[in-house]
Amino acid sequence: VARWADARHALRPLGLSPILCEAERRGERGITVEFLMESHACRPFRAYARGLLLGDLSVATIEEGSNRLAQSKALMALEYVLQHSNHGQVKKVLEALEEFAVKVLKPSRQWFKIAAGAKGLVVERALRRAPEGACLEIGTYVGFTAIRCAAGRAPNGRVVSLEVDPEHAVVAQCMALHAGVGRQVEVWTGHSGDVIRSLPERYPGWTPRFAMVFMDQCGSRFWADLELLIREDMLLPGAVILADNVLKPGAPLFLWQLFHGRGRELFSQRQLISLEEFAMPGVEDCMAMAIYNPDGMAMAGADKAPPAEVSALEFEADQVRAKAATSGSVPFEDWSVFAARSGTQETGVRRSYILAARPGKAPKTQPMVMV
Repeated sequence: VARWADARHALRPLGLSPILCEAERRGERGITVEFLMESHACRPFRAYARGLLLGDLSVATIEEGSNRLAQSKALMALEYVLQHSNHGQVKKVLEALEEFAVKVLKPSRQWFKIAAGAKGLVVERALRRAPEGACLEIGTYVGFTAIRCAAGRAPNGRVVSLEVDPEHAVVAQCMALHAGVGRQVEVWTGHSGDVIRSLPERYPGWTPRFAMVFMDQCGSRFWADLELLIREDMLLPGAVILADNVLKPGAPLFLWQLFHGRGRELFSQRQLISLEEFAMPGVEDCMAMAIYNPDGMAMAGADKAPPAEVSALEFEADQVRAKAATSGSVPFEDWSVFAARSGTQETGVRRSYILAARPGKAPKTQPMVMV
């Protein structure tokens, strides 16, 4: 089927990722490499994909002739990282990604969705608080946080990362290999709900239970995916849950459930962490952190219906998120206005504590006026 679609130029670049990854898992490396070398869809990036499969990124170059490639922030970022860091340099890889956001994208006022700067400090704090065990990331993008988590749990810490976009999945796998943590980071492509349910089948001999979950997918999926992990018993007691971008683009339903719904019984030490969005001066965002308490299951009832205002704001967040995914993106000023609206009482979140974090400085706990 893949060859038939490729012959008719019906495959989008990197859309072969799930097929190639599955063939690689089955040990059919020769077939995958052969297909990569002859595929029309793979031509502009075949060196990356071939390097991924062979474990040799020294051959990585981008070929000319792809308008899609020129528009891809993920592939541009990969090229930048390969040019500005050497294999096995985790710190340099992460710094190169931050530098790409600041020097390449920021001048054209484009957002690069990575948890860098002050957000990176929060991720490291969450890693230190989490018990021993594997990390789950939902929403890999280019692999920035997956690499950070793998380095923080080195040398044997496992990071399972889920990504719905095949292009981003391949780029992230290349990034992890280049950073030297390819054996720790495993990227699975597909819809988060489907992949979560299939994890036990993908790991025979290991029961997937996670010490930390970092959620960076579509905000409207946060609460549904978290409930699925609980139902499937995939969270260790004391697991740290960290959700990014809960203010911008926003996750109103997730916040309401976490602070006012079942989350009040299922999670302790619930915090909303306010900070400036990385490489987006003057735009506030928030991360939400909580500790899983399985003993609260007995007291947690069914999901409560959120107020109509929360559902309306959830719809608005989805609209802004969809606009941000287009080539025109969303101006920084519009992000700032939306973030200010999302932080009002419409979410129903009474923020009892907030961590004020500035880029380059460690977060400090301080009380915040109730909203």
